[in-house]
Amino acid sequence: MYKGTTEIQIECDITHPGHCDVSHLAVFPNGDFLITESDPANSVLRLLYLNSSGAVVKPIDIPAGRKPLEWGEPDSNPSIRQEARTYLASVFFSASDQNILVWRRNSDDPILELRPGGAVREVPLQIPHGYRFVDMLTANDRWVAHFRTQETSSDARMSKKTDSYYEVRPQDGSIAARLVEKGDASPTIACESNGTYTAFKMSDTGKLILLKAD
Repeated sequence: MYKGTTEIQIECDITHPGHCDVSHLAVFPNGDFLITESDPANSVLRLLYLNSSGAVVKPIDIPAGRKPLEWGEPDSNPSIRQEARTYLASVFFSASDQNILVWRRNSDDPILELRPGGAVREVPLQIPHGYRFVDMLTANDRWVAHFRTQETSSDARMSKKTDSYYEVRPQDGSIAARLVEKGDASPTIACESNGTYTAFKMSDTGKLILLKAD
């Protein structure tokens, strides 16, 4: 049951493509939150820090927000707008302790760590040679980054030959260790908790199987 509503106090022009695209939301433990939106003035991605009442406290500069997005006009080719939305969809938020991480899939953009109050720390990610950064999950005291070989298409199925997971140090983005999978292990890691990784795969009978490993 919903306990209430909060009006997000941002500009919105429904007559112009891309001017009401609020694409991401993340909430801090103190009730403040982050959103991304397409900037009505210059058609770029904006990351906004809002307080718990929905008022914009400040915009936050992120690498993904420095690329102009072409939205076209209402009668433009739909592919123009779709390309902009695809770019927005490459941005992700992840919770890490009391902070929020902002990162972009299939890019070499640094990871941004945002703290309650709006303080920002930029962390360049060490990417192994021949790989590209795909996504990540957070652990208790480290980040786990998923890398894929550069020549592998983004829609290809995951495999041990093309996909690897590395533990990354949050302090500087350097690689701490590669996660080595042995036996009948799945290349997909769902989460980590207290040093235990949970993965999943489909069995030969079509059932979902959870796998746990240290």
